[in-house]
Formats: sequence, structure tokens, C-alpha cells
Amino acid sequence: MNPLLVLTALALNSLALAAPDPCKLLTPGEVQSSLGAPTVTAKPATDQDIPTCNFDFKDGGLSLGVTAGAGKMLGGKSLLSLLQSGGEGGTPMKGVKAVPGVGDEAAGGGASQTTSGVPQDFATLYLRKGDTLLVFMAVSSNHAASKLNLQSLTLLARRALLRLP
Repeated sequence: MNPLLVLTALALNSLALAAPDPCKLLTPGEVQSSLGAPTVTAKPATDQDIPTCNFDFKDGGLSLGVTAGAGKMLGGKSLLSLLQSGGEGGTPMKGVKAVPGVGDEAAGGGASQTTSGVPQDFATLYLRKGDTLLVFMAVSSNHAASKLNLQSLTLLARRALLRLP
């Protein structure tokens, strides 16, 4: 299941509340260092329903989306249980697990696969801090980001939390 669809569904069901600028929560240098990626550039995404920053690099990138109103979106469920169940009408996410010690609650996963002969690494981390939800999604082809995994996204999440208002 596409994690962006889960986030979009959650965001559309919430009240329109102000969210922090995701491009101010991390620097391109932090993303480059944490993921082991080549040169990284950052720019706001213009095609998303929630504030999102794209940190792009050759053969991959990290997307960081931020939305407010997490309590309403979760509807009394934990973040992990919502992701595992798929929410209302959604598809359950396989392989997602709790990530302790980050924010109020966090869950994510990562894997590697080969698509059309091209190795791809990907990882996703959903994080709630108070009423704010952060979603980190990263993908890398041909192992361009040598350290892309759930652990590296967790390190980036801890840095982003330091800048969260």
C-alpha cells in the first residue's frame, strides 16, 4: 500500500489546522549524512494535500509530510494499530512495527526489493508528537543512499523533533 494514500486519507478527514513547514525541520546536509546519499536538494512539494518537503538526490529521495490534527485523525486508535488495520476502508500496512523512544508514538518499516532488475531500498516512519503527525518516506534505487533504513529515518525524526514548534 502506498503510505502517501494513508497520510492523504488521514489529512483529508482532519480539520484544516496549521502545520509547521517541513522544509524547516531538516537540512539537506542532515538528510545526506543520515541516509548516506549523494548531494541532496530540498524543495516544497506542490502536488500534495498536506505540507510536504522533498529532499531529492540522484536515484532517490526522502519526502517529509507534516499535518496537524493527529488526535482527530487517529480517532482514539494508536498510530501502530491504525497503520496495521488500514483505518476506515484502507489497506493494512504489512511489516510495520512500533518504534519506541521517538515522539509520543512512532511506527514504521523498511525493506529492499528488486524491481525490473533494479535494486530498491525503501523505508517509512510515521511519528506523532502531540497533535502533529510527521511522515517520512524514502526510496533509493541502485543503493544510492547507502544507509537508507528505518534506523536512519529514526535519527532524522529525532533531529526534526528538535525543530518542531
